[in-house]
Amino acid sequence: TKEANKAIWADGLLTYTITITNQTTLPYVKPVVTDIFDTTLIDFVTDSVTIDGVKATAEEATYDIATGTLTVNLSDIEAAGTKTITFQVTKKA
Repeated sequence: TKEANKAIWADGLLTYTITITNQTTLPYVKPVVTDIFDTTLIDFVTDSVTIDGVKATAEEATYDIATGTLTVNLSDIEAAGTKTITFQVTKKA
């Protein structure tokens, strides 16, 4: 699921939360999450990605400014487990 509280976007930052839930009996092995932004409307906030509340490393999260694509490489998600990714964007000036 992907969520954002747009009602609090007035301060200029919008925080998105993506929750990945493994609803199977097998682990998700090194899943990769991608999100593509409309760069005519928003700017990605560099170094804003967290995974389960911990700042993501350069190997875990990359952003391609040319395509507006955020890629997050996760560790395995065990059966019935979850991972939570957060990141921020700003409104285009």
